[in-house]
Amino acid sequence: IVASAAVHWPVSWMMFIDLLKGYAIRDKVFGNFKLPALFVVMLLPLIFHGAGRFSLDALLKAIRSRGETQPNADALAWSIVLLALGVPLSMLMPALGLALAGTGVLLAIASRWVRS
Repeated sequence: IVASAAVHWPVSWMMFIDLLKGYAIRDKVFGNFKLPALFVVMLLPLIFHGAGRFSLDALLKAIRSRGETQPNADALAWSIVLLALGVPLSMLMPALGLALAGTGVLLAIASRWVRS
């Protein structure tokens, strides 16, 4: 919302119709605030429904509810962090990204193996 108001809206506007002119994709006169509006719309389900069952919050909640010991929970959390950093980074620097993702997977397997 701040980005839309500060950067993407026109500098001077008198009526609401002037703001709607900025919704078109063009580089002249009015800014384009379609992307910030899309981000606000994508944020609404997170606000009203939460992150969901595949989120890091749900995983950590499940770990806490099982009473898992702290070292295994930390190793699993670090493995998720390494995997989340490694996958996108592998597109820019394949060797480093795949090394981080592989380390994350190995750490997740090791944390499960040590627990059982």
